[in-house]
Amino acid sequence: MSKGKAIVIGAGIHGIAAAFSLADEGMEVTVLERNGDLLQGTSRATQGRAHAGYHYPRSLETARECQEGLEHFKFYYYECLFYPEEVYYAVAKEGSKITPEDFAAFCDSLKIQYQPKWPSPRFLHRENIAESFLCEEPVICLQPLKERLLRQLEQKKVVLHFGEAITGVEQVNGQPLLLTPVGKYVADLIINATYTEANNILKLLGVEAGYPEYTFHTTEVLRVKVPGKIPAITVMDGAFVSILPDADYGLKIHRIYHAEHSIIHKTKGLFYSHPSILLSNANLIMEGFAKFFPFAGRVKYLNSCFGSRPIPWEAVGDSRQTRIFSFPSFQGLYSIHEGKFISAFTTASWMIETIKRDGLL
Repeated sequence: MSKGKAIVIGAGIHGIAAAFSLADEGMEVTVLERNGDLLQGTSRATQGRAHAGYHYPRSLETARECQEGLEHFKFYYYECLFYPEEVYYAVAKEGSKITPEDFAAFCDSLKIQYQPKWPSPRFLHRENIAESFLCEEPVICLQPLKERLLRQLEQKKVVLHFGEAITGVEQVNGQPLLLTPVGKYVADLIINATYTEANNILKLLGVEAGYPEYTFHTTEVLRVKVPGKIPAITVMDGAFVSILPDADYGLKIHRIYHAEHSIIHKTKGLFYSHPSILLSNANLIMEGFAKFFPFAGRVKYLNSCFGSRPIPWEAVGDSRQTRIFSFPSFQGLYSIHEGKFISAFTTASWMIETIKRDGLL
């Protein structure tokens, strides 16, 4: 017997994970996605890093959340992870917010594998690096993951509607009725999983208070063709750069992200507004890349992936932990904020525990 109807807004990784967890609890679940496919927003505009924790040496809590999420992926979606033969995290000599000793101590506290080791001089300008560490961290194969998720949606009898953007809400006999240009949907539970536009959806639903405040970043990740086989390398921790394989397109296609130059637009406020014009920073990104990577001149730029992300005003240091909000004025509405891709399924489990504590499941 169904425990009621749930509507999930957004078919990114967090929306899909939430839908699975609600269906496993016996609810009739419908996912509403404004785009024409799942994983079409920021989910496809990242580096594809399957965070093992290394990336957050200044936030042990965030690293642990990523570590827990990766363990779930390893168990349930192992075929959607690709492990490069060599993965390096390198600490820059100048401008880094951590030291090599800090990184080693962090890895020890998190109990993750690392060892001091340098890649070939062909791959890294050693004069600009204080220390290099060989680590173990996969990347996500997005296309196999998407195919697997679509099969699971069918198996769990989750209904997925594309091209359905939320326009508002009505109350009918005490139940919310979600409105889209296509239809109307009754729900006992509503899960807002729209990432950068989470506050925008809350406003459409009539929530008047409780918004988290953000600086919104529009970001650019470069897709490039590289000269032969290269390692995955991340220079940290500050305004630095990394290169990882794009596992869906073979080892000669990689993604480059620069912690400063890849942020091409910033706005501060409650609600996200997509920039009317996107101006590429590809040249600046490649200039920053060339400072650390000797083969930069032989890298061929292919195209850019543009995404967006919300950075909380009150974020301390490098903390990027996922948060779930509920609202006294709208019982049954839950909103997932600042979620990391890798931790989507563990976040969904936490969400279910929260809903049960509230007595709504």
